Amino acid sequence: MGDTSDKPIFHVAPLKGWVNDPNGPFMYQGQYHLFYQHLPNGCEWAFNLVWGHSVSSDLIHWEHLPDAIVPDGSGLDADGCFSGCAAIDTDGTPLILYTGVRLRTNPNAAPMPPPECDLNLPFIESQLYATPLEKEDALLVHWVKEPKPFIALPPPSMNLTGWRDPFVVERPCDANGHEWVVLMGSGIKDVGGATIVYRTRSLRDASSWRYDGLLCIGDGETGKVWECPLIAQLSPLPMSDELLGSSHHTRLALGSRRSLTQFGSGGIQYHQQQAEAAKDPRSPKHSGVGGMPVEVDGRSGHIH
Repeated sequence: MGDTSDKPIFHVAPLKGWVNDPNGPFMYQGQYHLFYQHLPNGCEWAFNLVWGHSVSSDLIHWEHLPDAIVPDGSGLDADGCFSGCAAIDTDGTPLILYTGVRLRTNPNAAPMPPPECDLNLPFIESQLYATPLEKEDALLVHWVKEPKPFIALPPPSMNLTGWRDPFVVERPCDANGHEWVVLMGSGIKDVGGATIVYRTRSLRDASSWRYDGLLCIGDGETGKVWECPLIAQLSPLPMSDELLGSSHHTRLALGSRRSLTQFGSGGIQYHQQQAEAAKDPRSPKHSGVGGMPVEVDGRSGHIH
């Protein structure tokens, strides 16, 4: 074996193949679940990505389970189950929200999107979800994909460079009008990366979803597409009044940048926004995003 001194002692890794983007960690019936982008039969990124699945009761000892969701060769995820997140629905049902992709060259890729919603990428993106076959199973071994998308098409006539990786920011509550708040990774041609905001009263009701604007937009120096957006609320640090000018909590938006011309390059982007500076930090904001030149891909979490 080669030198593994730089490998973390406690980690989750598939037995073989390509792995990237940890997706949708959550706890269910005493088990920690972790999903990840995975190619079981290859060591380089390619289409036909699946969601690998591992569980643990202590975050140290992990059990590999069958892949949770896989492309079926036809339908809206014929050529890959891209990143997304996981959520526990209001009725207690675990959900996987993900982006399904199909190549234009795939004869099963039809129907094509209308011109005003066509991003003219080599692949077509749709927003899909899956639920467990047996909700009583703590391991959630088997998942059932819903063939119809919860969002079928991107916002029209926006010149987007991507539209993928849904991330649940907030659960329904009094403060947000009893709606789910969900981010989507995107970008605007000749402008820069962007993060889209959606709202819905029901994750599984396609008619309930609505576009709610842009959270933030890049300046062209931080990539053409921002993948895997997420928001984390940070507690105030000592001396935060002097450093940040406020003792209020700070929200940190993270995501992965992606160049359409160099598909293998990426990096984490961040945008810092203080709750006091914006009456509603979840509402669409136009702002720049600072770059952190870290050669990693995006990651996706879970908000309880």
